[in-house]
Amino acid sequence: MADFKDEPSPRLIGRLAGASASFDRTAFEQNAGTGIGDLELQARIDGIARALAATMPTSPEEAGRVIRGDPRCRGSGRCWTSC
Repeated sequence: MADFKDEPSPRLIGRLAGASASFDRTAFEQNAGTGIGDLELQARIDGIARALAATMPTSPEEAGRVIRGDPRCRGSGRCWTSC
């Protein structure tokens, strides 16, 4: 079983990045993923949070889709909740 600190991983970043078409996937993955493997848990979470804040859509509706996982992508492997 993997360590809990490894849960915030490049795989998770990829799932978050694919949550909405209006989400800047490339910028998020670059901001959140750079050097994540070398970080401890809190630093990983902080980096992901900073990247989300920098790349989250400005529309509340689109931001909500990113946070909840856009229901239009369910089963596609592009959303990060309930896929």
